[in-house]
Amino acid sequence: MTTTIKTFFQYSTFIAICAFVIGFIGTSQVSAQVISDGDLVRADQDVYIIKIVGPKTYKRLILNPEVFNSYGHLRWDNIKQVSQATLNTYTTSTLVRLFQGDGAVYRLFPEGDTGVKSHIQLTPYQFQQAGGDWNSIYEINQFELALYRTIISITTGGQFSRGTRPDVAITTTPTTITLTPFPTTTPSTDGTTPPSTTNPSVIVITPAPDDTGLVVDDYPPDPSIDALDDF
Repeated sequence: MTTTIKTFFQYSTFIAICAFVIGFIGTSQVSAQVISDGDLVRADQDVYIIKIVGPKTYKRLILNPEVFNSYGHLRWDNIKQVSQATLNTYTTSTLVRLFQGDGAVYRLFPEGDTGVKSHIQLTPYQFQQAGGDWNSIYEINQFELALYRTIISITTGGQFSRGTRPDVAITTTPTTITLTPFPTTTPSTDGTTPPSTTNPSVIVITPAPDDTGLVVDDYPPDPSIDALDDF
């Protein structure tokens, strides 16, 4: 092997090793990326803002660019790109209240670049019994709150726990049940007993729209706790 060829292979090997090391370091930096409270992240086109409270981690969708730009401290170049798998580890929150507002809590229902909001009119006791998480409530500005059109309020624990819009009717499927009574016999006039007979009956049960079983509304309210708006 000539000196020139030997030198070429040594140089090529050196370049390959450098490329591998740089690629490994770059990959490690991405995988070890630290996400902190208040960070902006995205896995695709949607941008979320992260909230971390102790071991709990949440994400909230930023509805559109206008909402993003309404927050002066947010910067587009601060958005961190993460994998969908990483994003999925954060619990999605749709609960908000106005920053320095009256304390009223709303559930947001995003619909593309627009959405609606529903005032949660539950006591703190009902809220917690229905699975509400105080830590998941984000504070937003007036511009974003006003962007969501107001619909009817959430007034029962069943409505809250379902997580669906309270102004959308719930479709229920009737249940058909066949009831078979005990056999009955009718003595004949000649003293013999004819075979027993049964007369099955069919009933149809249609659940009520809010028929969710035992919900928080069935519990006695705690008189020591005021309305949710007072928080």
